[in-house]
Amino acid sequence: MSLVQLHTERLLLREWIPTDVTLIHQMLADPRVEPFHTFPSPLPLDLIEKTLAATFADQSKENRMHYGWSIISKLDGKFIGEIGLEGAVERFRSSEIFYTIHPDFWGKGIATEAAQEVANFVFGELGLHRLEAGVATTNIGSIKVLEKLGMRREGLRRKILLMADGWQDNYLYAMLEEDYFQEE
Repeated sequence: MSLVQLHTERLLLREWIPTDVTLIHQMLADPRVEPFHTFPSPLPLDLIEKTLAATFADQSKENRMHYGWSIISKLDGKFIGEIGLEGAVERFRSSEIFYTIHPDFWGKGIATEAAQEVANFVFGELGLHRLEAGVATTNIGSIKVLEKLGMRREGLRRKILLMADGWQDNYLYAMLEEDYFQEE
């Protein structure tokens, strides 16, 4: 099994290892992060273990559908967040990107830098046709990240996300391979 590592100027994106489960759980359980994800509060550790299990199982496969990386600072080796891909049916050559940045690192361009490197991987290495993202309509920071990445808003999915404060609408963003290569 060969884990995929991605690098940017400031970041190492290292595929998840079992010890990352606790770091991801702690970040997602942070009250500043809870409004932006669909997990229950308080967040049980075993739910994160179950959620990451499909990605861990996929790591040994040749044709993968799931990737998950811990975002690590090259400067000091600190855990900054997570980013990953959830695959779709192989014949559609599509994947959905997701990410969470620890609140101590919000506003520093980390999500944009990491997402750009994952987009490079999606279109350059995996040769996919489409990269999608869903984002709560109230998550302005994440919307800005997707738009900086060059993704386009394609639609609104009404009340699709069960969040801590009830059902929320979700924007669907996407980038096609021709969009990606046109922007280079």
